[in-house]
Order: sequence, then structure tokens, then C-alpha cells
Amino acid sequence: MDKRHQFSSALLLILLIGGCNMGSAISDSPRLPAPDYHQGTNVQISEDYPFSYFKLEADVENEKIIAEYKDGPYRKKALYKNMLLGIHLTGEEAMEELNDIFSQLQLEENSSDAEVKERIFSAFHLTNEAERINVEIEFRNGEKKKYSF
Repeated sequence: MDKRHQFSSALLLILLIGGCNMGSAISDSPRLPAPDYHQGTNVQISEDYPFSYFKLEADVENEKIIAEYKDGPYRKKALYKNMLLGIHLTGEEAMEELNDIFSQLQLEENSSDAEVKERIFSAFHLTNEAERINVEIEFRNGEKKKYSF
């Protein structure tokens, strides 16, 4: 065996032996607590919505209003856009805005279409000038409803 092969073999052996010991050392260092991303915020987010998914798309004066909320198994997602007012919010800021709106909705699975329309128009400050309004809701019991006004 020439010196190049001996050196390569020795280097490979050192790497293999060193790799076998990786992770076997016990660390006594304490783990840091997970960061609390909500610490210091004054947002009171209600967990009592009767729905796990809500989406509204409205066309008003050639502009869009979009509100979307999804309560997933690991996190909540929120989006609120109101192009009339130049608002584009995501995450916690959107959730804060939607929380105010959702607290006015008070929708239930058995709400009539007329009640849903009235509450949607009121909570989102919509008028009859809205050209198109589509709403999708999935209630916590799994029931899905779609509305078009």
C-alpha cells in the first residue's frame, strides 16, 4: 500500500471512530424555556368561536375585502385585507382585528340565512353597494356552510 492509501485509510478510520462517539456525552446544561411569542401583548383572543374556519370575500366599489381565519391543530392562521381602507394584516394583527369582528357575528350552525346576512353586513360594515359577498364557514361540529349575497 502506498502512503496516499495509508493516509486515506487512517483518516477514514479516525472519522468513523470519532463519529461513533458523537452524541454520547451527557450535557448537564439546562434547557432554555421555549419563547412565549404572546408575552407582552394585550390581545385578548377569544377561543370560543363556534367555527374553526371562516372566509369572507367581498367586492365593494371595485375593491376587495378578504377575511380568513383557520383554527388548525397546531396554530391559528388569520388574514384581513380591506383594500377600501388600505389595510393588509396577517398573523396576530389580523387576529386582533378579526376578534373584534367575530365578537359581533354570534353565528351558530342553525342561524338562518337572513340572520347570517344581517350579522355579516353589520360586523364588516357592508352596505347594499357590495357587488358580491361570498362566505364559507366550517363549524366546530364539522358542518360546512356557504353563503352568497
